[in-house]
Amino acid sequence: MLKAIQSILADKYNEGKLFVVDQFNFSGKTKELAGILESKNLKSSFLVSLDKNSLSLRAVKNLRHSNGSAVEGFSVYESLKYENLIIEKEALDILVTRIGK
Repeated sequence: MLKAIQSILADKYNEGKLFVVDQFNFSGKTKELAGILESKNLKSSFLVSLDKNSLSLRAVKNLRHSNGSAVEGFSVYESLKYENLIIEKEALDILVTRIGK
């Protein structure tokens, strides 16, 4: 599993499809998130948040071409299913620490 996570992160990075953000600052409105993703040409995205109660995760649930999860529920399958991987910096740090163990 750890090799798979490492491989996913490396592949997305090499393809220019890995986006790291400080934190998600969405209101929880699906329309807002859909507009932002579409305007940045990130319609097919898997969002990974540090917090399982993140408003961004609530908003992304209603999007047809995107999905999301908290870092503790990170899914290799889901991250492969979507073109882009958008992850909060602290969530990425947790994944990288998990790989290093």
